[in-house]
Amino acid sequence: MAGNAATVDTKVYNALIGHATLRGIWMTESRFDMSPQVLDPDDAPLSHSLRTHDVEVTLEDEGVVYGFVRFEAVSRRKRKRVINVAAKYFVSYRVEGGCDQAMAELFMDRVGKLAAYPYFRALVASLVGQAGAQVPTLPIMTFQPRSIRYASDRETVAD
Repeated sequence: MAGNAATVDTKVYNALIGHATLRGIWMTESRFDMSPQVLDPDDAPLSHSLRTHDVEVTLEDEGVVYGFVRFEAVSRRKRKRVINVAAKYFVSYRVEGGCDQAMAELFMDRVGKLAAYPYFRALVASLVGQAGAQVPTLPIMTFQPRSIRYASDRETVAD
């Protein structure tokens, strides 16, 4: 049975992007945990992971779209978490002419998440730097796939 993903009109989506104005990005929560074990250079190498949580999106009647985006970066040594940085950001846009909920969700997933990520990346670099930990800078985030039509139709087939 195929999924029932709504088809996105790329002209409508591109018009939304052209009419969207960023109102602001604010960090609403953060957490930093570090084990002293991370400072031991003779121990096993670190492995790193980055997780972006689902974006929670709200659409208001006045054409305001906002959402909460959560990120988490974890460094492990021998399967033990030695560094954990997490933060939640409130991202808000005004869309002249408004949009529907599905478009707002797609927009925030593709644009709002990318807008907030550099703030998280800088937060992680600052915190681990101040802690004296040798952790590589987080990678630059891009969204895949690049095609809006493909992104809206990528529903998995359920048996």
